[in-house]
Amino acid sequence: MKKILTNFYFCLAIAAFSISHNSSAQSANTTGTANARVVTPIAVAAGAALQFGSFAAGATAGTITQAGTVTGGVTAISSGATRAAGTFTVTGESTATTAYTFTLPATATLTSGANTMTATLSLASGTSARNLTSGSDLVTVNGSLAVAANQAAGAYVGTYSVTANY
Repeated sequence: MKKILTNFYFCLAIAAFSISHNSSAQSANTTGTANARVVTPIAVAAGAALQFGSFAAGATAGTITQAGTVTGGVTAISSGATRAAGTFTVTGESTATTAYTFTLPATATLTSGANTMTATLSLASGTSARNLTSGSDLVTVNGSLAVAANQAAGAYVGTYSVTANY
């Protein structure tokens, strides 16, 4: 019995030492920070249509721009000739200046029945890297329309898709 009590007191002493040893350990706590910012979604709205106006096609191929500049066998017609660059309004984050990219296809196909013409598209700014200023930006699209020799008469219409990304 004496041996059992001795072992008991020995175990009790070790436990007490362990408890007193752990109680003298140091610890430190701090708080971390997590941040997030939700921005206004970017949106694009079509404005003015890209318009090449009225023109006559000649015996040789040529081009006409939205500004009315012609080459080859194309003759610009001034009456009823609304010519204009296309426009899009991009809206989004309204901080002082927010960078975004605006992309458009290189070409668009205009059709009239079975007949087609191809417009080459370009940004008036010359670059797809743009900025929203106070949450808005007006994008201007220029074009040059390829007109075949003796292109069939008709009202030609086409569409193209643009993309704006933060």
